[in-house]
Amino acid sequence: MSTSHWELLVVRGLAAMVFGVLAFAWPGLLLGGLVLMFGAYAFVDGALAIITGKRDRDRRRASAFALEGVLGIAMGVSALMLTSGRASLLVPIVGAWAIATGVLELVTAAKLERDTAGEPSLAVAGLLSIVFGAAVFLWPSAPSVVLVMALGTYGVLFGAVLLAAGLRARQAVVRVVRVHVARGH
Repeated sequence: MSTSHWELLVVRGLAAMVFGVLAFAWPGLLLGGLVLMFGAYAFVDGALAIITGKRDRDRRRASAFALEGVLGIAMGVSALMLTSGRASLLVPIVGAWAIATGVLELVTAAKLERDTAGEPSLAVAGLLSIVFGAAVFLWPSAPSVVLVMALGTYGVLFGAVLLAAGLRARQAVVRVVRVHVARGH
C-alpha cells in the first residue's frame, strides 16, 4: 500500500475502535442491536477497504483490499438484512467475516513485506482477526453479552493496530517529504 494513503488506515482504525467502545458502552445490548451495529461497521469498513484498494498502485495489494472490501460490504448487508428471529445467524457471519478478513490482511501484509520495509501491524491485525473468528466458531452458543464484549475487545484492539499502522505510514510520508525538500526538489 502506498504510504500516501495512511489516512484510510487511520479512519478504519478509528471506526473499529468506535465500534468496540460502543459495544462496551452497551454490554446488555440485545442481539438485534448488535446485528445492526455490526452490519453498519462491516459495511463502512468494507467501503474504506475498497477505497484503499482503488488508491493503491500495486494491483496485487489493490485486489486484496478490494476483495476484503467486497466481503465486508456483503457481510454488513447480510447482517443488516437479518430479522430479529434470525439474529442468531450473526455468529457465523461474524466468524466467517473475521477469518476471511484476517487471511486477506495477512496476504496484504506479506505483499507489503516484499515491496517495502513492511508493515507488521497489518499482519498482527490479520492474526487477531483469525483468532477472533475461530473463537466465535468454537463458542457459537456464547451468551449475547459475551459476544458483545468479545466484539468490543476485538474492535478496540483491531482498531488500535490499524491506527498504529496508519500513523507509521504517515511518518514514512513525512520522512520522504523531508528528504525530498532537503535535496532541493
